[in-house]
Amino acid sequence: DLLYLFKILIRRIWIIIVIPLIAGAIAFFITYNSDYTFKSTAQLSTSLTTKDDISLQDERFNFREVEIKFNNLMESLTSDQVVYLVSYRLLLHDLDSADSFKDVPVEERTSELWDSPERLLKAKSIIRTKLNNMEVLLNMNPEEKQLIKLLEDYGYDHGTLKESLNVRRIDYTDYILISAVSEKRLLSAYIVNTL
Repeated sequence: DLLYLFKILIRRIWIIIVIPLIAGAIAFFITYNSDYTFKSTAQLSTSLTTKDDISLQDERFNFREVEIKFNNLMESLTSDQVVYLVSYRLLLHDLDSADSFKDVPVEERTSELWDSPERLLKAKSIIRTKLNNMEVLLNMNPEEKQLIKLLEDYGYDHGTLKESLNVRRIDYTDYILISAVSEKRLLSAYIVNTL
C-alpha cells in the first residue's frame, strides 16, 4: 500500500511543487506594495484584584465591584482628555525634536500655523500650557482651531489616535493590556508608554 501511495505522489509531484509556489507568489505580490504597520504593547498592573490588608471580618471577593473598577480604569485611559494629552506630547515631540516621528509634506499642510516660525512657536507654547493645565483644545477659538488642524496634519488628532489605541483587560488577571498600531515602531512605543 505504501509503494502504491508513493507511486501516485511521484506521478503528481508537479502538483505538489506548483501549488505552494503559486501560493507563495500570490502572498509576495499582495504584501509587496503594502505599508508596514507596527504594534507596541504594554501591560499595566492594577492591583485591583489583590487584597493585602488584614481584615477582621469575613469579607467576600466582589467580582462585580472589581469589574466596575476595571471598566472605569479602561474608560479613563481612553477618555478624550487623556487622548488629547497624548496627542499634545506627540506634537511637541515632533516640533521640538530633530528625530520626529512624522514629516508632513508641504502639499498636505492645512493649518495656517505652518506659514511662519513665530506662529509655530506660539502654537508650541499654547500646547505646553494646555498640557500642563490638562485642558482640551476648543474648536470655537480660531487659534486653537488651527492647532487642531496642525494635529490633523500630523495624524495626531483625537480620532486617529483613538483608532490606533486598544485597551483591554487580560482575562482573569490583574493586568490591562495597552496596544497601539502605527506606521513607525518608535511612534507606537511612544504612544503606549505615554498613555
